[in-house]
Amino acid sequence: MSQNGIRYSEEFKQQIVDFYQAGSSVTYLSLEYSAVNVTIYKWMKELSNVKVSDTKTMSVKEYEKTDCKTINGKKTNSEEYAFLIIYSLFYYNSIHRHSNLYQNPEN
Repeated sequence: MSQNGIRYSEEFKQQIVDFYQAGSSVTYLSLEYSAVNVTIYKWMKELSNVKVSDTKTMSVKEYEKTDCKTINGKKTNSEEYAFLIIYSLFYYNSIHRHSNLYQNPEN
């Protein structure tokens, strides 16, 4: 159970991740939906998709359950995998942050 006793449905978590991927900031989502920033980042890690081949993507959660970790057909060790996940989240956030500066200067 969470520290504040609130349990969120899987649909709610996915909706927050979708809003983030559509360009909403974590700070905005945290304030608007009363969820802690760290929790939203955790949901992003769990529910964001990883490209495992040219034609297949799966959630990070599903991917971590697989025995053989490959990205674009290349086997990776745990350190490489962790780096790629963290890098992709920051890279994705950076792209959306910069693209939104011209659309919404308040962020």
